[in-house]
Amino acid sequence: MSVSNESQRETDSSWLRREQVLDRFEAAWQEHGTASIREFLPPPGHAERATILRELIKIDLEYRWAAGERPQVEDYLNEFPELGTVADCAIALVREEIHVRQFHG
Repeated sequence: MSVSNESQRETDSSWLRREQVLDRFEAAWQEHGTASIREFLPPPGHAERATILRELIKIDLEYRWAAGERPQVEDYLNEFPELGTVADCAIALVREEIHVRQFHG
């Protein structure tokens, strides 16, 4: 097996595990009307933690705004300091909040 095939298999495996976490989180929202990011987040130090956290936040924003809540990226930054500050957090989170705000008014 070549290194590139092994690397691709690892990438595919990581993607699949990440998607399973996101699917379970979304299913919890649909089944219970709420879900806790912390319950689905890998432990500190996990290689995929930051990526999964950002994706969970995007899903959480959508469901919470649809439910009439109005969370902002700053709320998530306060809850998860590992994301950094507003100045250095992933711009994708800010874009997602803007998108969700526009969609839900």
